[in-house]
Amino acid sequence: MTSEQIVNYALHNATFYHVISNSPRTYGDICARVSFAGSREAYAVSSNEFRMWLTHEIYTATTKVPRQRDISESLRTLEAISMWNREAR
Repeated sequence: MTSEQIVNYALHNATFYHVISNSPRTYGDICARVSFAGSREAYAVSSNEFRMWLTHEIYTATTKVPRQRDISESLRTLEAISMWNREAR
């Protein structure tokens, strides 16, 4: 999958939002709520847990290992989209 396909997959399979920070110098965490093993989990998009969830989902959907570069580019894009286009909490 290309970076663009990974971003589209994530946008359709997770709910993204950003947590408003009390610090004037930061925007807060960018988070995603995902379904996994019958439960809903929330992860920071920058976390290793979200990276592993996304890698697992892509591998499950395609039976191919996603390239690290594509995952990294996708995560940065998802953070930007979530910061400016998604719900703030």
